[in-house]
Order: sequence, then C-alpha cells, then structure tokens
Amino acid sequence: MSSPFVFALHPTPFLALVTGGATTDVIDASKQSIMVPSFEVNELSGGTASLSVGIYDGTNTYPLGDDDGTVWNAQAMTAHKSYKFTMVYPIPKGSKLRVINSTGNISVVGTQLPTL
Repeated sequence: MSSPFVFALHPTPFLALVTGGATTDVIDASKQSIMVPSFEVNELSGGTASLSVGIYDGTNTYPLGDDDGTVWNAQAMTAHKSYKFTMVYPIPKGSKLRVINSTGNISVVGTQLPTL
C-alpha cells in the first residue's frame, strides 16, 4: 500500500545557450526554491570567453565554484572545454542561477529538482 506522504521528485533537465555579451537566468526560482544537483558549462565557439556563474538574489550575485575549485567570477574559459558543477546548489525562492558570458557561445546543461 502506498502512503499519501511519499513524494517522488523527478529531476527535470534544463538546457540554455548563452551568447556573447549576454546575461542569462538559467534557473528561475521566483515561485519556489529549486535544487540543482549538477550542471555543466560548455564552451562551443573555440574562444576564451570570460564567464561568471552565480546565484543572483535580485541585488547581489554570489559566484559558484566548479568541481576543480575554480570560482566563476569573470573567469577565463578554455576553448572547447567543459566545466562540471556537481556540489548540489540550492537556489532559494526569489533567486536565479545566472550565467554571464563575454563572447562566443556556451551551453549550460543540467538537472533541477523542485523543493517541497
């Protein structure tokens, strides 16, 4: 017999293309907080873009670190390289996962889970 108190939260994939000179809100947690178990950022254009990845609360942006310990606040990317972020990032209600790209094209691919 199943319980009415068991919730099955299934990850939802997300994909965003961030073009040069753009600020893109990849995850919008304006209505409820969201957990991002993992995502990766991929340089697609063969350039060395300057990239920022962080949680934006409407006033401030808090830079995130990747799996190699690099904090992504106007950090230079290597051409055609992927950067993994797998430390589980809580995006609080009213905040956004924001990516800022200086030049070229990058993709952001990952999964998200709503929180209860």
